[in-house]
Amino acid sequence: MTHLKDQIATLSLTLLSKLPLSVLHGLGHLIGLLLYHCHSPLRKVILTNLTLCFKHLKQSDLKQLTREALIENTKLILEMSLIWMRPHYAREHLIRNTSGEDLLQQALTDKRGLILILPHLGNWEITNHYLMQKTPLTALYKPFRLSKVESQVKQSRSLGETQMVPTNQTGVKQLLKTLKQGGVCVILPDQCPPMGNGQFTDFFQKPAYTSPLIPKLLAKTNAQCLCIFAKRLTEHQGFEICIRNCDTALYNTDTDQASLGLNRSIEHCIREAITQYLWSYKRFKIQPEKHIYPYHQ
Repeated sequence: MTHLKDQIATLSLTLLSKLPLSVLHGLGHLIGLLLYHCHSPLRKVILTNLTLCFKHLKQSDLKQLTREALIENTKLILEMSLIWMRPHYAREHLIRNTSGEDLLQQALTDKRGLILILPHLGNWEITNHYLMQKTPLTALYKPFRLSKVESQVKQSRSLGETQMVPTNQTGVKQLLKTLKQGGVCVILPDQCPPMGNGQFTDFFQKPAYTSPLIPKLLAKTNAQCLCIFAKRLTEHQGFEICIRNCDTALYNTDTDQASLGLNRSIEHCIREAITQYLWSYKRFKIQPEKHIYPYHQ
């Protein structure tokens, strides 16, 4: 059964990758609208997250944001086919412009080591194709369960001088080694770590179970930190690579303050493209004691 799923998934990705970005976005728009009007589970998760993070908004505004976010999240899924199956095309034709590139160039020239915070915003896969042209990378990587899909995705992510390392202690040691040698690491920081491996830190003023990995790496090295994300442009034009400074609290020696600086850094990025964030992920699934689980159907 797994083999059949692998074959179907690979064929689907191959067929979708042959479509132009405008068609993929058109399909994403239609599917997103369908999921919204059918009151799909994804709609409920997105609305819950937005309600928790933007309590000041009216219900009508939250529903409008939910609709737009569901469409953007669906576009993201379809875009992956193009980026995974045709990575050279994606790199050459989908990256239209950049902002904040001077920050990256300055950090690379400094050679103190650099952590790039990559939130689940816009299309995070395409940032690798931009960075591969600038510098060698070390990035954490969790393999897919389907072997054929996994092989293609890993190949796409490993172009250039990119080293993919596992999401365990071995991988963390390699990140630390890279930073101490003045290299560049890419970390996606905004998903719940396993219970016992994180701490509760405010995210849009709501306690979110947060990994302390980046603050710990900064505490053990002299590395710098920047945020990076690929913002989806209008009219199917492609993407803008956005590079931003982090909140200065991230460098605080106090772990609580550093974690708060991390989440504030992510928030600043999200506010540039709110509907392009991965609101369909259950970011608040681990709650502090006595708090109510927010995702009951």
